[in-house]
Amino acid sequence: MVKSKNCRKTFKDTELHRTGKEEEEEDTNMPVFFYMPDVKPYGVLCQWHISPLTIPLRSLAFLKRGHMSVQDWIASIKTLWTSLPQPLRSDNPKALHFTCAEQGHMLCKALFFSDFPTATRIMLAPHPREQKKIAKEIKAGQVAVEEWHAIGQEVAEMVNYAKFTQQGRLKAVLLRTGGRQLCEAASRDKPGAEFRVMLNSEINDISKIDQILDFAFPFQTPTPPSKLSD
Repeated sequence: MVKSKNCRKTFKDTELHRTGKEEEEEDTNMPVFFYMPDVKPYGVLCQWHISPLTIPLRSLAFLKRGHMSVQDWIASIKTLWTSLPQPLRSDNPKALHFTCAEQGHMLCKALFFSDFPTATRIMLAPHPREQKKIAKEIKAGQVAVEEWHAIGQEVAEMVNYAKFTQQGRLKAVLLRTGGRQLCEAASRDKPGAEFRVMLNSEINDISKIDQILDFAFPFQTPTPPSKLSD
């Protein structure tokens, strides 16, 4: 998935800006642009889209770092779980329940830095905007931040795999995108200048679009997870 900004013109010109019924046909050669979590049909791809998901505690063990033992680290997470009010707990005491992918991602960040008080606040926050704001209060040195960036992709894959496999409706929307590029078209990012030029023009040549996307985002876009079709 590509994160991009200054996409307002292209965003408005695509199917993502519709608030009513979906159009019968889409240009499958064009990237899929999404941003606002409630805009149909692809707002469900947004991390902020409210879509409950559950992640087993054992799946979070790779986030442990530093001197704390795995046993103590897991015990701290279980303490976090028991401190939550009943409506926020999952039915499984060996798993954590989230309101959306953003909450899961921010919780993982707090756990990575062993900031359990902040992790609890993230779990208690009702809205993804507040969850993200609280996560910004996590303090870490430059080395630790670089370590977090190194596993950020793995965290995103884990959280979104849970999101799209546990919600059949969301899974169907994702699979419908096929091999198209997924672009988060928020308005405050600063991608490459050529990408902004493309978004403010009427470029329909898919080869040119791919060239500009590769220039602005020099990394490999993950292929759609084949497991989702199983």
